[in-house]
Amino acid sequence: MLNQVLLIVHVMAAMLWFGGAAFAPRQLREALAMPREQARVLTAGVLSRGGVLGISATLVLLTGVGLALIRGFGNLHPRFHTALLLTLIWWALGLFVVRPAVKKIVDIVAGDGDLAPTQALAKRVGMMSGIMHALFTVTVVLMLWRL
Repeated sequence: MLNQVLLIVHVMAAMLWFGGAAFAPRQLREALAMPREQARVLTAGVLSRGGVLGISATLVLLTGVGLALIRGFGNLHPRFHTALLLTLIWWALGLFVVRPAVKKIVDIVAGDGDLAPTQALAKRVGMMSGIMHALFTVTVVLMLWRL
């Protein structure tokens, strides 16, 4: 029973994380093209949704570890170990690269200075989001594909 509950939470959190993060780079680019007042509201919205994504990302990681513990790490196929490592990598990218860049964008837009530095930050967010989504896709393939 616990195994099924963890698996359901794991899959639902992964869907929320993947789907919720899919459009954040585009929303940032569109917000930065708008007048500053609108950009303030929209970039702050992206940052606040990032908090929900962080919670779902952490749930994916914790439920994945929980499922591995229930089943026994030694009993798992090596592809699950690889998938867990990839999940840890894209969780860390989100926490230590993407979120600080979005926070910096929000801080710059909230001020009265030049918005030029936000373009490079938005490109970084887009690039890292693409890498994270590619890692997510590989992770899903590892989880579902029977070798």
